[in-house]
Parts: sequence; structure tokens; C-alpha cells
Amino acid sequence: MAKKFIFVSTYASPELSSSEYLSLDIMEQCRKAGFDVVRLKPNPVRGLSKHQIRVLKKNAISEESYGICQTFKCFSFKERIFLFRFIRYHFYSKKIRKYIKKNFSDIFGIFIWSYPPIGLSMPICKQAQKYSIPVLFDVHDIQPDILCSRNSFLNKVIKRNVQYVIHNSTHIFTLSQDMKLTLIDKGANANKISVIPPWPYKTNIDVVIPLVIEQKIKNKFVVAYIGNIGSFQNINKILEVAILAEQLHYDDILFLFVGDGGLAFKVQDAAKKHKNIAYFHKISEQEAARLYQIVDVNLISLGDKIINYACPSKTSVVLEARKDILAIVNKSLYRDELESLGAYACDPKSNANDILDKIVEIKNNSKHIVKPSNIYQRDECLQKWLTFFQSLFDNSVKQ
Repeated sequence: MAKKFIFVSTYASPELSSSEYLSLDIMEQCRKAGFDVVRLKPNPVRGLSKHQIRVLKKNAISEESYGICQTFKCFSFKERIFLFRFIRYHFYSKKIRKYIKKNFSDIFGIFIWSYPPIGLSMPICKQAQKYSIPVLFDVHDIQPDILCSRNSFLNKVIKRNVQYVIHNSTHIFTLSQDMKLTLIDKGANANKISVIPPWPYKTNIDVVIPLVIEQKIKNKFVVAYIGNIGSFQNINKILEVAILAEQLHYDDILFLFVGDGGLAFKVQDAAKKHKNIAYFHKISEQEAARLYQIVDVNLISLGDKIINYACPSKTSVVLEARKDILAIVNKSLYRDELESLGAYACDPKSNANDILDKIVEIKNNSKHIVKPSNIYQRDECLQKWLTFFQSLFDNSVKQ
């Protein structure tokens, strides 16, 4: 196959997003199926030593398990400031557009992720359209609803970007039926939206959790939140529940937080003040998968109405652990699916007493079992991607 399929990444190791494994799996499966895959990515913003940076500069083009990877040197920054991000992605999209212009005759499709869309998705989509290259838009978060205030200037900039890509993509992929309905409300054509949920990543049964965590959770009923610790995950509500549990002397219940994000500092501070709260920095995916299997209750938590704009990528791994689940999310198709499998659920606006009552109910119901899911199967989900790529390739050959 002479023509290439281009995957445009916005992050690069070691700063991959929590759902990056999904895209890496797709690329790897495409490569195994015989497609020529090229991944374009920027240089990492942070987390590299000077030696690693020198090596990266020398090896801008490298061979990976999923195909050829080309790294572009872009403006870097250390602080998470939106202006810096905008400048970075502006320069990055400019380099991507030049790449498309130079290689358009060898490209049969371009794959763009929805995060982050600032100054990136729309210009790349326009450039692809100029050369009649199909664009696939993979929506993991629906922006700008999940990012900023509706009245802000940033909201208007991002909304313009996203609306353009939604209306001009060849096809859109998203993670849940709730997100599909939101995209349709935003004007997307329902016939060009496919729902492929996040599947579990490959796990290693020999992996053990860090000893310090193992010692902390010993002889405790552990309620665990593992993942991104930010404002959209309703972390303040979980902390409120934990503090209430301490006040009511539920001494055998431990609230375990593992992850990183904008509110990690607040959780870390709470862990210093309250004995029933424990915080540990982000661990590997393999360690997280093992931890899901060890704790007593896994929390899936989102803020009010966020379920319409995002779907927790950890859902499949949590279900695979077969431990009790408490989903603190709005009433939705997503929540209905979890409840049908045996998960407990409550609303994000529920008061701390009601959520704590749910946890105590789970604690007292030792015979409860969460059923396995049929819709989050890895092989079936990847096959859907491959089927679509094959049809896209076949159409390009006919033309």
C-alpha cells in the first residue's frame, strides 16, 4: 500500500493523556492489517532531560510498533497557561499543514483527536479539504463545554474551531451514546457519527501495586478514585463524603485517591489532615488495573451534566476488575448501562450523606456482583475501526 494514513497527535511521551492507549491500539492494529501508518506529534513540553531532548532532535523520524513516527519541534512551556498552549498548537498546526501540502498525494486519510482543539483541528481540517483528503474526527471530550465558561473569549474561539470540524469531517467517532446526542444537538449529521466505547488496555497479571499503597490499604474497606483529579471529576464532593465519614466514625473506611490533575494539591492537603484519606501520585496503567481489582469500591465520578460531553476512559478497565462500582454521574444512557451491570449510582448533586449511605450499603452487601460488559470488548471495538479504515482505503483506490 503506497498511500498512508496520518494520525495527528497533540501529546507526546511522557505527557500522554489517560486515553492515549486507545489511539496507540488503533494505530498498531492498522499497521498489523497492512496499512501504512504515520503518526505526527509535537516534541514533549515537559518531563525530558537534556540528553533525551538531544536524542529526540537527532531522531525526528523513528520507527514504532504502530508505524512511522515524525516529531515536530514546537514552542515549549512549563506552566499550564492557555496563551502558551494556543501559541504552541498554532505553530504545530502550521507544520502539519506544510506536511499535508508536501505529501497530499500519498495520504488517503487524516485522523484528528478532539483534545485540545485550540488552534489545531480547524486549520488541519481546512488543509485536508483543500486536497480532498478525508478527515476522521475522534471526539473524546466535547469542547468547549467541558473546558471553560460559556461567556469567555476562549469559549468562542474553541467553539468556532470545533463547529467547523464537526460540520466538515468525513466521519466522527465518539465514546458514548450520550455524547452522540450532544453532537447531534450541535448540528452534526447523525448518519456520520459512530459510537465506539473505550476498551480496556492490555493488562499484565504479574504486576503488583506499589508496596506503600498496599500497606496503606491493609485491613481497610477501600473506596478508590483512580484517574484524573480535576474539577470535572467532582472531587470536592468525594472529599466532602470522606470528611463526613470520619466525623461519623466510619474508621474502617479508607478513601484512596490515586492520580494527578488540577485538584491533586487539594486532595494531598486533605490527606495530611484526615486519617481516612490517602493520596498517591499517578501510577502506571498496569498498576492501576491491578489496584482496581484489589480495592472494595471503584468510584466513577463526573460533575453535573459532564456525562453529556465526556465518557470516562477507565470504564472498561473498572468493569473488567469485577469489583463494586459507585457511579456518581447524572441520569443518562451511560449510567443506565452501568446500573444494568450491577453498579450502584447516585447523582452528582446528591448530598454527602446520601452518597455515604450508598457506600455503607455496598459495604454491608458482600454478596453483590458486577456483571461483565459486552459492549467494551477490545477485539470487537478495534474491528469496527479496521472495517472503517478499509472502506476508506478502498474508496481512495477507486478514485
